Amino acid sequence: MRCECQKQKALRQKLSAIPTRFQDATFASYTPQDSRQRSAVALMSSEITKSFFAFGEYRRGKTHLAISQYRKLVEIERSCALFSMTELLGELRKAEIDSDYFSQVRHRIRHADSFHLFIDDIDKFKTSDFKAEALFDLIDTIYKRNLGLTITSNYSIQQLGESGRLDWSVLRRIDDISEVIEL
Repeated sequence: MRCECQKQKALRQKLSAIPTRFQDATFASYTPQDSRQRSAVALMSSEITKSFFAFGEYRRGKTHLAISQYRKLVEIERSCALFSMTELLGELRKAEIDSDYFSQVRHRIRHADSFHLFIDDIDKFKTSDFKAEALFDLIDTIYKRNLGLTITSNYSIQQLGESGRLDWSVLRRIDDISEVIEL
């Protein structure tokens, strides 16, 4: 069992993954402007272990709410990780290129009893064979192992598929895993 000082150090380390702009993001600090935003904050704050796909136009609070959920999971010592789409692809590429590189996220997704992955701005995904395969493997493993997944996007699942940004097989799994919230 870890001592309190080790728990606090781990908590600070996980919270340091939050981008500076969102350091103060909590459910309490979120100010909804309309009924969609009120519904989203009510649902996400009451179901913090649930998986969500939050989409909507720019500046609707998607990232704020996802980080608020991440913060709550960190506080209850739930295994989780927060990545922008760019950071996640960089992590997966490192693991693919360097066989000695240990990817925490890949290890957790494959072996942890419980884990929740947060992906901010999945719509920033640019297709390549490697990226498509790596993302499918990641999402498919989360899907098969019934792990947590919260994603933000400016586009709906339908729009992401129709635009070709993400493969329909990935999107179907995301849709099956997550509660879709339009902000």
